[in-house]
Parts: sequence; structure tokens; C-alpha cells
Amino acid sequence: MDILFLYIIMNRDPRYSVLLSMYEKGHIKTLFDIFAYVPKTRVGLDIGMRVDRLNKFLKNVETFTLRDIERIAALSDLDLDVTMELWRKEYRQQKEMRKKTKVTIDTKK
Repeated sequence: MDILFLYIIMNRDPRYSVLLSMYEKGHIKTLFDIFAYVPKTRVGLDIGMRVDRLNKFLKNVETFTLRDIERIAALSDLDLDVTMELWRKEYRQQKEMRKKTKVTIDTKK
């Protein structure tokens, strides 16, 4: 990790501290659920990404890099494996939505 990111972790927004307990209570099931507790603008700034770029990545979570996911994990006190599982669930949901959208479009032709 670079020095700037270590500084960010040491001085992180206190809202990150609730994520672990919310995950353990079952309130966080996908990567998107994190943003109910910590705003996208805050997360984007902390992982070194403008919010418009973060929104673009969130529309297609497969474009996230492992480094981005690792940084989210570090900020939120969630284990990297847990954060990867949240990412995987979000990916599967988006994949299903794309299939449903494609089927709907195909049936209208």
C-alpha cells in the first residue's frame, strides 16, 4: 500500500467502523449495501477515484480491480475474502439483470 492510502486509513471516516457489525448482522449482503452506510463520494475519494468514475465501475462491477476491492476491504475492516464475496454477489446480480434485460429485448423483436 502506498503512504497516502495508509494515511487515509489512519484518518478514515468514522462511518466505516459500522460496516463490519452491519455485515455480521446480515445488513450488508452485496458491495452496493456498503453505500447505505458510507456515501459513494467518501468511498471514491478514499480509494482514489472520482465519484463519476466510481459510479461507472459500479454499473459494471467486473471492471473493479483487485486493488480497488482491497482498498475497500481495508477501509471497512472487512476481510478481503468477505469483500470479494460481496463483490461476487453484486456481479451475479448484475449478470442476472443483464440476462433478464436481454430476454425482454429479444422477446419484443
